Amino acid sequence: MLYINFGYIVKKIINLIIILLFTNLCFSNELNLNVKNNLNNIIYKSENVELIYNDKIPVYYSLKKATYISDENTDLYLSFDSELNQGTDNYNIIYKNFHYSENKSIFNKSAYFSGEEKRIELVGNKNSFFQSDINLSSFTISFWIYPLTYSNNEIVLRIGSQYFNLEKNTVEDQSIYAKMADGRLSWDFVNLFSSYNVKKSIIKLESYNRLTPEKWNHINLNYDSNTGIIKCYINGNEEAVIVATEDNKKNSTIMNLKFNKANRCILTIAPSFYGAIDEFSIIKNDQLSNDKLFESHTGQIISKVHNFAPGGIILEKIKTIEEKDFKSDIFYYIRYSNEPFDNDDTFSSDIKWHLLNNNFNLIKFKYFQWKVLLYAGEDNNFSPKFKSITLVYKNNEPPAKPSGLQIVLDGNNVKLKWFFNQENDLKGYKLYYGTKSNYYFSTDANEGKSPIDIGLTDKFTISGLKNSFIYYFTITAYDDDEHAHESDFSEEVYIRPYLIK
Repeated sequence: MLYINFGYIVKKIINLIIILLFTNLCFSNELNLNVKNNLNNIIYKSENVELIYNDKIPVYYSLKKATYISDENTDLYLSFDSELNQGTDNYNIIYKNFHYSENKSIFNKSAYFSGEEKRIELVGNKNSFFQSDINLSSFTISFWIYPLTYSNNEIVLRIGSQYFNLEKNTVEDQSIYAKMADGRLSWDFVNLFSSYNVKKSIIKLESYNRLTPEKWNHINLNYDSNTGIIKCYINGNEEAVIVATEDNKKNSTIMNLKFNKANRCILTIAPSFYGAIDEFSIIKNDQLSNDKLFESHTGQIISKVHNFAPGGIILEKIKTIEEKDFKSDIFYYIRYSNEPFDNDDTFSSDIKWHLLNNNFNLIKFKYFQWKVLLYAGEDNNFSPKFKSITLVYKNNEPPAKPSGLQIVLDGNNVKLKWFFNQENDLKGYKLYYGTKSNYYFSTDANEGKSPIDIGLTDKFTISGLKNSFIYYFTITAYDDDEHAHESDFSEEVYIRPYLIK
């Protein structure tokens, strides 16, 4: 015969219900603020940061990048942030075949090259700097480059072309090359420099250091026609220098830089290069262009004050999502209060910021604000990427309503007692009284008007009530220093005081 212990089953079911109820009461909430959804809506102020998009979708905050500003000395500027269709004021596009990249870019987009047929060709008009049959003056070529490997024999840039030399009856190459070989960048001036006495078949500058693959590098080439000095800079550091004089020494006879009148001076970007190029410019002087990627090496984002009133929350931890490359860094700060405070430090300087390390005990508050500080990495050319911040918290539930309220009359003195609440954070009780049920606004008692803050006790005596009137009583419990986070009313009791004669 099968015996079923119904008492055991009922006990197990009751225990399961208790566990489920307890789990529900202790359930943690999450306030997730991420860039893709709602983060931007609650930002109060930001400095030196910008929101980066991918396919028109916001993906992260980064340090704000320095922008190039064209002026009268700008011969050519290609940002690649928009379609390269109409050419520029001084150059016309005769061929283009490349990809626009948002994942690998200095600003919004870059030009990405991945094969022999990928390149850009431009030819100058009457206003361009690189003209044939004239002695060229000082200039600067500047761009950012992202090589995929320690490339070998890749041509990043070529200015010039082959032409037919009538004097020699031969085809001659006459070009400025920027080449990559074993990770090093070289600038070759082929058949371009000459003087009355000397003609140089090649003048070559080669960088001392390699360009790290999969990393943006800033390139500057400067030519000073007054001294003949040519310099190559990488990431602001002088990597190579040579003097275009007859004996390769300073203060000697300076040679002229000139393209033959039959040379079309075609400007070809990435004729055989694998990687990305961005922010390409030619400037009609020998001034160094800006090699800093960001306007400032620090930036910050400050949120609006979050309002968790009336009950407030108990903060358990804060989760963040970010990326930090090449020694870039992010620090998070928080501040909080049970009293309202302003978004700005100007009016809320007494609410102090705390560095977030998640080693704090549970924090109770009603008002909360966070701040993110971004710091550039190596050579100030790498930014951290801030994506989201999530608050994990529980609602700060008020204490349970007091129970067991009893009342006795001692003359016209009324004595009340009740059961102590079991919350560990209980701070005290309030006594409400009045002459109408559920309407506790009397001022008759000697102890004060309703409600009376009676502190952390389980009994209280009230006196001075009017003779023969019915008074109604209830109490609440609170668990905060402001005595404002209260429970519901306890059960109501009533009594009619009278004078003993």
